[in-house]
Amino acid sequence: MANAYPEIESFTRLSRGYTPYLRYNDIVSKEENIGLVDSSFLDFFSIPLLSGNSKNALSEPNQLVVSNAFARKYFGDEDPMGKTLTVGTNGSYKITGVFDEIPDKSHFHFDALLSEPTLFKHPRESWSNIGEFTYVKLAPGTDPGISRS
Repeated sequence: MANAYPEIESFTRLSRGYTPYLRYNDIVSKEENIGLVDSSFLDFFSIPLLSGNSKNALSEPNQLVVSNAFARKYFGDEDPMGKTLTVGTNGSYKITGVFDEIPDKSHFHFDALLSEPTLFKHPRESWSNIGEFTYVKLAPGTDPGISRS
C-alpha cells in the first residue's frame, strides 16, 4: 500500500484474536489479550517501554513485548528481559520489552504483543485481512478526502 500511495508516510498493522496457551516453567495459562504486530507498532503509537528498545523490540521473529502486570504474572519480581515463554505450538519467544499499560482511551488493550514475522513468515500481498487493523500516517499536507483516479 505504501508503494502504491506516496502520500503514506508510515503504516503499521495489528492482528487480534490470537489466544494461545503460554508456559513458563510450571505456569501455564491461556491468554486472551495478545496482539500480533509489526516492528513499527510501538513507535507508531508512541508506546513507551520501561525496558527494551522500541526500535528493535519486535523486529525479529519470536520476540515478545509484555505489560508490567503480565510480566509479574509469570516472573514475579524477577526481571523478565531476555526470559522466554513457550507460546502455543509456535515455540519459544524471548521477552525484548516491557511497557506499563496501554492507555484506556485506546481502542486496543493488550497484555502482550508478539512479533508478526513469527506467524507470518512470508510477506503478505493483500491490503486487507479479517481481524487485522491497518493504520496509516499521511505525509504532511495530504488531504485524506481527495481520492486518486
